[in-house]
Amino acid sequence: MIVALVVSCALASYAAKKPGVYWSRVQMRFVAQMSVTNPNGLQEGPASLVMAAGVVARIIDPSGGQNRVTSPDTTLASEGIRHGWSVTLPNTGGQWANNFTNPWLNVEAVGTSGAEVGATISRLLAQIQTTLTLLEQKADVRPSAMIRLQTAPRVPQLYYQQGSGMRAGIATLILGLGLSSALILALRRFARRGRPVGHGKPVAGTDRLSGTLARSVS
Repeated sequence: MIVALVVSCALASYAAKKPGVYWSRVQMRFVAQMSVTNPNGLQEGPASLVMAAGVVARIIDPSGGQNRVTSPDTTLASEGIRHGWSVTLPNTGGQWANNFTNPWLNVEAVGTSGAEVGATISRLLAQIQTTLTLLEQKADVRPSAMIRLQTAPRVPQLYYQQGSGMRAGIATLILGLGLSSALILALRRFARRGRPVGHGKPVAGTDRLSGTLARSVS
């Protein structure tokens, strides 16, 4: 129990002092080109733009969107990820259905330093632009009809997220002590069940009774 207490206290101290993470999210919006027939690119039907955004996201991040969450606004940091990035097409259908209606990509990065997150976001934004341009060039799209990309916000914002150290430490300590106590009780019960029958000290009076019975039989 003393060993379990020491280990639980050490884990609780580590959980309480664990640093937070930096994260950032940018929307890369797909907008149709403006022309004489289409003076407002924002009024262009979003279906084709959503399809284009989905193709780009699948190329850059093939595993994106596999972790289904209840809301597309859930961040990587909220999922407990400390290092990583994602490029996903927002799915407003939740955990049980697919509903892609927004012509933009959620570009997100999380890490233990602001420099790491900023560099990752810049790399992903440039990669999206390059990938889209190559796809349109292969499809022989006229330059006047190529999709425009806009970031929102224009300047990526950096955030710092950290949980409550006190609550994490207390929860870890309680969990550690509870599991240790349950394990010790289980081991004691197992030891009692495995003890051989008939071994141990004789009950008082057993030897006298055995001698009397022997004399009676003789």
